[in-house]
Amino acid sequence: MDKYLLKKLFQDIEDKTNTLCTLLQHDQESFVWLDLKAESRINIEDPVERLCFILKLFTLHESQKPKTVLMCPGFVAASPAVWDAFLDMNHSRKEFQHHMVETRKNLLGIKDSTLDNQFGNPSHERPELVDKFLREIGLHHLHFKHVYRCAPTIDVAPIQLAWTWAHTQSIKRISLDQAIALVERKNKKGLLDKELQKLHTLSADTHLSIRQNLAPHLRINWTAQDGTRRMLKGTLPVIFPKGSSLPIIRPVKKETDEDLVHTEPKTFRKDRTIGQNAFIPSIRAFIPKEQEVAFYEKYPHFKDEI
Repeated sequence: MDKYLLKKLFQDIEDKTNTLCTLLQHDQESFVWLDLKAESRINIEDPVERLCFILKLFTLHESQKPKTVLMCPGFVAASPAVWDAFLDMNHSRKEFQHHMVETRKNLLGIKDSTLDNQFGNPSHERPELVDKFLREIGLHHLHFKHVYRCAPTIDVAPIQLAWTWAHTQSIKRISLDQAIALVERKNKKGLLDKELQKLHTLSADTHLSIRQNLAPHLRINWTAQDGTRRMLKGTLPVIFPKGSSLPIIRPVKKETDEDLVHTEPKTFRKDRTIGQNAFIPSIRAFIPKEQEVAFYEKYPHFKDEI
């Protein structure tokens, strides 16, 4: 693992972000609009200064919870120079993230990204080996959810932008061997032996789905000139080349109590045939409903233990 490379890549993020902010502060062509009411923890009224503060914030804000990010919804109708600077900044962040994820997998001896994702993002709940390594290279103070995130970009100016709170699920298909490896890693005190027995009873070609309800997250719905619509992440302003006119804006609605509850998605998902209850609760792993019914008919003693 090249410690010098990681430090250099993070320095590149800082340099590219500083270059972008300097351009924004002096650029007369670009137009910046931010929804200042969407983030009450930042008391900066000037849109450019507010955006730069958030882009340069690579640690946790004093009033911020560990697994969250500061919100900065809005848009930048960018001049060519500012557009290129945003692309450069985004590229530097993606490059750093790629090397950090690979480093973490090497430290923990994990070859499969699915396994890696189940045991904590580098931004919180760090394994001791990872935390020690980050301290050695002086990057342990970083909040990686801030460092990694990029400003969403679209190639043409939209005619409308609307922000909404999305309720979605994370769904990942894993093999039987991957499921066994996940449970074995969590089974430090033998409390999950029954789950391992269930897994070893399944046929080798069985696939499972790890399903988790995600906390409500901000999304941008943007409408193109031809009427087509797309959705992007919305915690940072969307960037597009400045056109002849600015888009119609539908600002962020205040997050309601309903937004704070993990609810089931309203639309049908491709996994709609899976069972309602997790087949392997410790890792939230499900199997198709038909397989679940057949399994408990064949092995009823497992159902009695649910």
